[in-house]
Amino acid sequence: MVKKELFILLFISCLHCTCAVYCDLFVSDTTGDDLLGNGTTSFPYKTLEKAFETLSWSGSRFVLCVAGGDYKPRIGLRYISSLSQTLRLVAFVPDVNNTVPARIRGPLFTGVVGNLEIDGFLFEGFSFQYWNNPALQNSTLMIRNCNFTSYVVVQDSISVKIVNSNFESVNFNHRCDLLTSSITFLYCTLSATMVSVKSQIVNLFSSNITGYGSFKMEEVERVLVWATVFKNISSEQGAVVISPSSSIRHTLSILFFEAEFEDITLFVPGSTNYAPAISFTGADSVTGGIKLQFCRFSCIRTLTSKINGIYRDTVPINLGNQHMTLLNVNYSLCSNSYRVSDGALFQM
Repeated sequence: MVKKELFILLFISCLHCTCAVYCDLFVSDTTGDDLLGNGTTSFPYKTLEKAFETLSWSGSRFVLCVAGGDYKPRIGLRYISSLSQTLRLVAFVPDVNNTVPARIRGPLFTGVVGNLEIDGFLFEGFSFQYWNNPALQNSTLMIRNCNFTSYVVVQDSISVKIVNSNFESVNFNHRCDLLTSSITFLYCTLSATMVSVKSQIVNLFSSNITGYGSFKMEEVERVLVWATVFKNISSEQGAVVISPSSSIRHTLSILFFEAEFEDITLFVPGSTNYAPAISFTGADSVTGGIKLQFCRFSCIRTLTSKINGIYRDTVPINLGNQHMTLLNVNYSLCSNSYRVSDGALFQM
């Protein structure tokens, strides 16, 4: 257990580290010019479209730096590279007194193989996809220090990592049918956000989820929710909905460790498919199970009548026929508190 925890901490540290930025090409909405510019700091391009047209690969990494401003790409931003190459898109602030964010409104990024890293932007709509073919088995998408509003769509990336980013009133949709696909959220805040991910592996580390919404995982085999808080959530399907893969290749492994669920409301009176905190849907007989260790549930309820607003305390978890292991799990009613010892409060 100690080795496993050390590995996870090292993995989180590697995701969160940042380095000094070297720029190969510059874009500035305020000082750039697509006709007279050459992509240098003195003569930057004005638009992202122009910068993407002039991308030239001389090594394994290309860094495109974007100054503060308002960018509205009129066409999809497409790049072509190899599996060993990475395009890094960085919000660049040459002047410490410049607080104007780099805002990008509704771009479509299309990658033909290759990897993409994005750092420091404000997105009003975000869409990204790879061409779905066998050559994409190792393509990755890394997002750091970004803020998202409106929608997020990610298609076919084998590995998605999102670090220290905020989502406000977002519909987040991720789909990948490739083997060993994974998506990871680390140090993220999701407020009033509907998340739907289809991936073999889902990781949710040290994040905060609040407001109207739910986190839905489809076709999963491994889930790790670590030190994440779900608070003041209202939903018609529950805070977390897990649907295992219909053709699991490995043992199902779902672990909630030091997760907290507080003030969770389900708006489906009498439903047997969902529970306010965690619901398990789909396959009824799979190898493996669910573990809850050092977790806390507080004030988990169902709205029994939308007409007069009557609430009642209810079971926080619906696991269908899945096996569950509890270790130091506490459950508090909205008015009373006691310790779970035998799983009686969980619907099996």
